[in-house]
Amino acid sequence: MIPDFWQQRWQENNIGFHLEQVNPVLQKVLSNVLSKQSQEYSRCLVPLCGKSHDLVYLAKHFKHVVGIELSEIAILDFFKEQSLDYSISDEDNYKIYTSNNIKLYQGDFFEISKELKQDYDLIYDRAALVAMPKELRQAYVDTFKNFYLNNNTQILLIALSYNQSEMQGPPFSVAFDEINMLYGDKFSITIISKTDVLAQAPRFKEMGLNKLEETTYIIQLN
Repeated sequence: MIPDFWQQRWQENNIGFHLEQVNPVLQKVLSNVLSKQSQEYSRCLVPLCGKSHDLVYLAKHFKHVVGIELSEIAILDFFKEQSLDYSISDEDNYKIYTSNNIKLYQGDFFEISKELKQDYDLIYDRAALVAMPKELRQAYVDTFKNFYLNNNTQILLIALSYNQSEMQGPPFSVAFDEINMLYGDKFSITIISKTDVLAQAPRFKEMGLNKLEETTYIIQLN
């Protein structure tokens, strides 16, 4: 997952991927996502969560919100900026920060702890898959398949696609064909929305992009 690269980004505060508010897409679609589930909404997993405001928003809808984040800087910033007290514990390869119903695991996403191996009602991937270089994406998806899914789990995925000759990631371009290859064998993939967001992301235009498409998917076992 290029740990040194992401650690350096946080150390330098070079975090253009971070949103300073709750993601509008999440606010728009979450109620529809939850309405499709028949069971009580219990557990939500947020891979590569950073210090996202989305964690607090999700904590209003789920009994347990679990984030996985490599950078301790990101986690400490999250609790400071949200004015939340927390406790710290250790398990396997993770340091765990807990505040009320939010639990953040600090460490490598691919190092699975015993406590993390649970079924989740929702996996929210806003900027995780697109942070993965191509050679790691299958392993990333397989981690979900092997440890975190049940028959009712829904994956809310927000992905970006663009002409890769115009810019090198991250964020990387991950278009529908690749998502279908990663998930399509046993999963249904539904596109909720597709929008050109280049006007809202001037830094990418400055880097040479002529189009930046954001697509929101719901992915679920058949």
